[in-house]
Amino acid sequence: GLVWLATRQSHWQQGMASLAGRRFTVSYGNPWSVAIGDPPPPQQQEQPPLWQEPWGDRRTELVVIGQNMDHADITAALEACVATDDE
Repeated sequence: GLVWLATRQSHWQQGMASLAGRRFTVSYGNPWSVAIGDPPPPQQQEQPPLWQEPWGDRRTELVVIGQNMDHADITAALEACVATDDE
């Protein structure tokens, strides 16, 4: 999935996270549009906005696929990973 990590590099570049079995990788890819001065894309009615001030297009998008998973536990674990303004 697409991730915005709490690192200096991720402030400029999109992170890509992948988990398969016990193997987890995070790599950096394209720069965020806001980091290189690209203007916000025009909004299309059928798509939610991907640009939010003041962070532009920076965001995290994860897809979780599995069987017999507890939605509340997964949500709580992911929300515990979100950095606060003080961090």
